Amino acid sequence: MLNKLRKNVYAFQEYAVSHDIPTVWAHPLYHYSPKHIPDMAFFNKMSLVFERFEVINGQRDTWQNLMVKSWIESLTPTVLESNAYHAGIKPSDFCNHPYKKYMTGGSDSHMGIFTGLSGTYLHVPDLEERKKSMPASQLALEAIKNGQMAPYGSHNNNEKLNIAFLDYVCQIAINHKDPGLLRLLLHQGTAQEKMLALFITNAFAELQQHKTTMKFVELFHQSFVGVVPGNLKRMLIKKPYKPVFDEALKIAHAKKNQPTQAAAIYTRSVQNISDELNNLLWARAEKKIEKLKLAYDFTGLSFHQILKDFELPADLRTYLIKSNSSDKKDKNSANKSQLLKILDGLSFPFLASGILLAANFTSFKVLYNAR
Repeated sequence: MLNKLRKNVYAFQEYAVSHDIPTVWAHPLYHYSPKHIPDMAFFNKMSLVFERFEVINGQRDTWQNLMVKSWIESLTPTVLESNAYHAGIKPSDFCNHPYKKYMTGGSDSHMGIFTGLSGTYLHVPDLEERKKSMPASQLALEAIKNGQMAPYGSHNNNEKLNIAFLDYVCQIAINHKDPGLLRLLLHQGTAQEKMLALFITNAFAELQQHKTTMKFVELFHQSFVGVVPGNLKRMLIKKPYKPVFDEALKIAHAKKNQPTQAAAIYTRSVQNISDELNNLLWARAEKKIEKLKLAYDFTGLSFHQILKDFELPADLRTYLIKSNSSDKKDKNSANKSQLLKILDGLSFPFLASGILLAANFTSFKVLYNAR
């Protein structure tokens, strides 16, 4: 029933209250796009619909968390009566205790990296004695209903969300498969979204061709989930990349041994990795550019062969590697080979920096888009 009512918050909450099901409004300031932010009247009305509000969300920034907390603390009985008058509803319509507002916390860690680092403490009087006759789940539910709870966790800006997106990008890179161009074009979405999807799928397809980068992508993902790489792996790493490996090692150890400090350690290590990659990238950039200028001629490159096939994959590399034995020695084939060499020559620092930049941009976009 709740799933059927979820699109109507008022019907949902009315049903929940009538069946004594406690609810919490999670990250109240996060849901809205810049073009459709509701006015304060909406929030005043929601103050009458919910009793419990999340004021510490592990993936939201300090600004959102503190503003929600200040708002909830301002909801005195007088303010709630005024809100009820202007909204045209009774404070008791959706709440069992309409003049009491409770605060909760949650990690909101969809990737599982920071699970439990933010949450809600529950207070149950005579807990040990009562556990002998009642299951812990029932005692916890009782505490939530009675408002005997307190949020815990630390405020942050985009650090945790940045790490979550970074691990998400790593997992996409590891598991990416070509969706097929026809499927991509026929999927729902605007033309702009489809072009973006085409760009992204080719970016990940190209990334998968770079073995060194993929080894580090797998290393980053394993480190984020607490898998400590062995010493043998470090011995096999090229000298310029050992500092990057060492920072990944710190991440893995933090996950296992210092979970409460993990966010800060992750952030420092990711920043150090980014600095190290940028230094490597700039050190090689000039030499790389000069080699490209001298080595490759693109004037004869043609996509005629690409358009011959009806089944068009979405990955551009698939087009480039297709060639018939009859044209192995023609100029176009040579240019295709040259282009592949350029793609394969994209250095590990450039590709890995791109991953870090994509995660950082996405986290900022998600957090601050509606501010």
